[in-house]
Amino acid sequence: MDDFQMQNYSRPSNSRSDSNETNLSDSSDDSDSSIGTPHFSQLLEEHGYTIQKELGQRGSRIVFLVNDKDGNPYVIKKINSKNKKEVEILKSLEHGYIVTYVDLFEDKEGGLFYVVMEYCAGGNLYQRMKAQKERGFFEEQQILDWFVQICLALQYIHKRNIIHRDIKPHVNTDKSSINNLSPNQII
Repeated sequence: MDDFQMQNYSRPSNSRSDSNETNLSDSSDDSDSSIGTPHFSQLLEEHGYTIQKELGQRGSRIVFLVNDKDGNPYVIKKINSKNKKEVEILKSLEHGYIVTYVDLFEDKEGGLFYVVMEYCAGGNLYQRMKAQKERGFFEEQQILDWFVQICLALQYIHKRNIIHRDIKPHVNTDKSSINNLSPNQII
């Protein structure tokens, strides 16, 4: 069977989004008592970012919505510096349906990496499913579009010998959220 081609499916016109819940993995201990403290805020400011709000927390991971100096929204995800392989993988992924890596900075004191990633405004599939529950069914074409986008993103990472073991409806609907890899998810 031939590979699907991404150009056969249109990406949503607004790739930045309004997700208030980020798909996070519990696979590593990223505890940091500096989150939310002046040290954390200062570290972000030194790199040109200002915290807007916390988007999600799961286990010890916390994700924040931030703005850069120009007011552009991004997401910052905290990763334990032991997970350097995860960061390298995130940096290498370039696909239209995978959330884009933007930047990285390190808190050597805390032993943490802060990964700056694209902000997806469409929310995630779980949120859309909850909202749609009151309105009825999704259109078949919408379901097919999301399914194909997720399949294309998975095909891309599988060709690079990367597996994603945390697929669930908490993926962003304007891009497949293949951005919470951890070393135990790599072949």
